[in-house]
Amino acid sequence: MEKSNEIIPLFNNAREIIQPIRLNYNIKNPNQVIKKIYKLKCIGKEGEVYNWYYSNEVLKTGYKIEEKTKMFESWILGKIRIRAAELKITVNSIERAILAIEFFDNHIGKTNLWLETMDMYTKLREHKQENANYYLHLENFFENKPIKPRISKKEKEILDALMDKKLDKKTKDIKLSQFMEVTANKKESEYENFEPTLYHEEGIESLKTSLTYSQLLAYRHLQGETDLTMRQMIAETVSRLR
Repeated sequence: MEKSNEIIPLFNNAREIIQPIRLNYNIKNPNQVIKKIYKLKCIGKEGEVYNWYYSNEVLKTGYKIEEKTKMFESWILGKIRIRAAELKITVNSIERAILAIEFFDNHIGKTNLWLETMDMYTKLREHKQENANYYLHLENFFENKPIKPRISKKEKEILDALMDKKLDKKTKDIKLSQFMEVTANKKESEYENFEPTLYHEEGIESLKTSLTYSQLLAYRHLQGETDLTMRQMIAETVSRLR
């Protein structure tokens, strides 16, 4: 049998591909947020950081870690920092990011805690022990990193203009052409920040699809297709569906 040349990405203890994501929340009601956090038995304080454990309330969500170990209930799913009116949750996979969004919406509520933006590491690392060390101290993973907005100021201006219902078709076509030109060969930054608009407007499944596409692109980059862009990959998908 011919040996596969596939490069296997690093996985966490739930067999999820490791790709750190940080959820950046705006605290609308500080007293309520702190009160609700302290009520959650799956959260414990460690110095200035709160650990979010795979235990108690989380076990009722349906999220499963299949790997067997006596210490499975003490596994840390994420790290939480609270600074002034900001709460940040850092996790190491897409699956845990989705779990965190739904879990904290349900247990703390959007009226108290609003998901403003998300930070994402756009690379995957090969399944080697030395690479696992790269993700130690998850709470500091995005600190002092060159995080860039996924959508540039110019792109946002064009998109905002396209959303204008008063725009005539000719002008809209011109704006669309400008956007295509600006993003034609755009490559992803290593650390990206973006607004979870899809989640707020369309729900968790749309956000999940978006994150999955980002991970698929990172996977193909890991396999050596480093020049592939998101636009090209989506075009390939659309072409196959025709």
